[in-house]
Amino acid sequence: MDIDKYESLLIEAYETIRKFYIKNLIVIKPHPREEVTLINKIIKKEKMKNVIISFSHAGVLSKNAIMALSFWTSAVFDSLSLKVPTIEFYKEANNFRKVEPKGSLYKLIGIDSVDTKEQLEEKIETIYSKKYEFPPILTEFNNNNQNYNFSFVELC
Repeated sequence: MDIDKYESLLIEAYETIRKFYIKNLIVIKPHPREEVTLINKIIKKEKMKNVIISFSHAGVLSKNAIMALSFWTSAVFDSLSLKVPTIEFYKEANNFRKVEPKGSLYKLIGIDSVDTKEQLEEKIETIYSKKYEFPPILTEFNNNNQNYNFSFVELC
């Protein structure tokens, strides 16, 4: 992701979350390829308060979350699977469409996706006011999986 877009996303996300959740802890979970030094630099420069960085699994972090915000990552499924209101907030990188010609695949399957601070504010307001509606794909996924008995095996 372009650094200027990432910085904009992080700052706008922080400001918008703080508009509704003034004192709540904000936990940032970096992508494994993400530069933590950049995140720390932005946090310090913008004087962000009550913010921590965690390397715990997104599902573990989501377990007690009020909401989850994703900058375009499959972690949206971790939070949604735990029925945590989730929003994708993403401003396309300059070369994004070369890799993903259709844009955000999460948006295409109905996951709430916004690309402006104003849209983000509208979505977070639905969470704050308890009017958030989970995307239909979550119901479809849950209904399809109720009919199966299976064992999960992780191969490393």
